[in-house]
Amino acid sequence: MADNNDFWKEQSKRFDESADYYDPYRPGYPEKLIDCILEKTQLQPGSELLEIGAGSGKATLPFVNRGFNLHCIEPGANLAAAGMEKFSPTKRVQYTLSRFEEWEAPKEKFDFAFSAQSFHWVPKPKGFEICAHTLKPGGYLGLYWNMYLTKYSPVDKALLDYMRQKNLMLFYLQTKEEADISIEQNITEINESGYFNPPRVYRFPWSQNYTAEEYLGFIKTGNGYLSLDQKTRQWADGEIIHIINKQGGYITRPYLCVLYLAQKK
Repeated sequence: MADNNDFWKEQSKRFDESADYYDPYRPGYPEKLIDCILEKTQLQPGSELLEIGAGSGKATLPFVNRGFNLHCIEPGANLAAAGMEKFSPTKRVQYTLSRFEEWEAPKEKFDFAFSAQSFHWVPKPKGFEICAHTLKPGGYLGLYWNMYLTKYSPVDKALLDYMRQKNLMLFYLQTKEEADISIEQNITEINESGYFNPPRVYRFPWSQNYTAEEYLGFIKTGNGYLSLDQKTRQWADGEIIHIINKQGGYITRPYLCVLYLAQKK
């Protein structure tokens, strides 16, 4: 287990290098997802919200805009600093600089604990145990991810061919069938933790248009890109821009945002 923990720490801390790219280029989340969470959990003003792996606050912002206060756990100093600077005027957000599994979680404090695009970096089942410990009786856990879908458009195919030729994994695309398999695996993981009732799953399809430069910015927030040495990054930057411009100069990226909502037993 120690070896696995060290691996997760090493991999996840790389995201802190990309703090300057997160807000402008990382995809956000559909407002309908937030509506769904509030409807199903019946969160009210004054509810205690915990965010796990908050980064610079992409998923924090919609809750702040709805009037909620949040306690954010984030291990990356640069990302946490960006979030604190952004939310300081609101006086609604508190950051703790820590990995979630190393945080001294208070008992039964929060009504809702959530993690957007980051819970896979938390060791299991420890992460589920901490969530159950810090949630109030009847509290909810919300986990959600944007899944990057592909129908193998010409520009996707060109980028995937390039990565295969150069043995690079700059980003991960899934077909709908592959996404369905991942969803079932996540459901199983939550159920097998033993701390939560079977999750309800909600799907929110959406899409975003990117220029070549914008899509490169998005790629720069990914672990595959951040694991490259500086020379390879510079070389890949030019190739990615060239491929996208050759295919028309933009990408329409279809996303499937999937929410897993599970009540504490």
